[in-house]
Amino acid sequence: MKSAIAFGVSLFTSAYAQWPCGNIEEVHTPFTWHQCIQKPCTEYFSAIVLESSLRETNCCAGSFDVKDLHRTQCKKKDKDTCPADCCVEGADYRAHGIKAVGTSLTMDLGATAPHVPKDLIRVMPLEDERYPNRPLVRRHDSEYTFDIDVRNVPPGYKARVSLNRMLPDGARSEKKGDKAGARYGTGYYDATCDKGQRFVEGRANYDGWVPDKHDPMLGTGRTGACCHNTVLWEGNIESTDYHWSPCLPPWYHRCDKDKCTTKCFAFGCRWNPNGNKMEPFYGPGPTNTIDSKKTFSVVTQFFIQQTPKVENIFKTRATYYVQGGKIFRSAPSDYRPNDDFAARMQWTLVDSFDEGAHPPSINVNGSTGSEPLRFKVGQKDAIILDASNTIDTDSQDDASGLDFEWDSYVECASPMLTSLAANFFSVDALAPPTGTNGTLAVNEAGFSNVALGPMLRISTNLTSWEEEQPSSVDKEWHVILQVTNNKGSYPIRRYRRVILELPESK
Repeated sequence: MKSAIAFGVSLFTSAYAQWPCGNIEEVHTPFTWHQCIQKPCTEYFSAIVLESSLRETNCCAGSFDVKDLHRTQCKKKDKDTCPADCCVEGADYRAHGIKAVGTSLTMDLGATAPHVPKDLIRVMPLEDERYPNRPLVRRHDSEYTFDIDVRNVPPGYKARVSLNRMLPDGARSEKKGDKAGARYGTGYYDATCDKGQRFVEGRANYDGWVPDKHDPMLGTGRTGACCHNTVLWEGNIESTDYHWSPCLPPWYHRCDKDKCTTKCFAFGCRWNPNGNKMEPFYGPGPTNTIDSKKTFSVVTQFFIQQTPKVENIFKTRATYYVQGGKIFRSAPSDYRPNDDFAARMQWTLVDSFDEGAHPPSINVNGSTGSEPLRFKVGQKDAIILDASNTIDTDSQDDASGLDFEWDSYVECASPMLTSLAANFFSVDALAPPTGTNGTLAVNEAGFSNVALGPMLRISTNLTSWEEEQPSSVDKEWHVILQVTNNKGSYPIRRYRRVILELPESK
């Protein structure tokens, strides 16, 4: 599959047919950029195109309503002709707050274009009716450089400059339903697997559509579109960050429903200078190293590394800020990837999504989700916790590849109760792993007397509770289940909390 690396700029807070309407002439805003391999630099004359979901969309000869995207809502009921009534309109770029002069691009959320979202602008560069289809980096060293002025971007809003692996023509040649193509800004996707696209692969994304409560022109449907993306810069006048968000596969692919949350690591490997012990590095005013009230440059350097297993690994060498003629390097992170992040990164280094390890879906006593389970216990009681229905997402019918650990403790505010716990509670593994006695003296997290296996019995003996409990202790005993999938090169874990509510003393 051919793909383009689209240099996207943003500013923000299954019927067929994505046709150009033709009522408003699509006149793209000219935009110039430079590529410098060896002096002199090459000047490229391109244009800016507005992303299709942010345009006026007309269905059945009327203004946009997501109900119109459904075949049964169209005036023509014939399934072959009805889709042709849905189209995307040309854009008045000034009305959308988009202005470009030479190499300078300005976006204004205060614009007044009708029938479009009010809190989002997203544009991509365009060359010869296609997104630029160029190598992301050269074999050895490359860098992207641009100037940023966010003095009028307050907290609650953010500007973004990103690289997205998109189809060059917006999927027009590969997806029959997309008749508008890159000329009308179709085919946008990123690592969030955005389900807010009105059309995905030229098909209307009406199924299960939920309108945004703040802007009826925005919403969320059932289908999303995913691809790896790199955010070169994101922020506002108060804060900034940079991040990578990998996907498997890294090129374009569609997703449906909850699967859109498992295809990519949307949050990404994120670096925020102020949030990572570099204050006051970035912010408004001269007390910051980078004064966001003034224009500054962002320089991101890349290189390609080769390994015996992977031919090309795209890496960041450094990110620099330039302001007032001085160069400032964003200091390297002092954090290290954890197992969960490393496992997700492996998704981009294997041939198939199924080859990596994926998070298990925990089920305790028939309950799924992340909310804590609560049980009331009496003076002499026994609670059975059963996680044997936990699903290994890599092997739906076999959970033998999962490891179960049960830790227990009292909140830190009650250290005295922890020392008395042996008098009140006994924990027994009911299905210990083969070759073990069902307990672990100390685990990696430092918990002692850890129970192993998917089933656990907690017995209480609180007959001396009134005499021995301290007067000011928490009345809750916490049990943490850790389930680990060790299939891949790095383990990936999920957790569930169980809270035992202890009786009040008389």
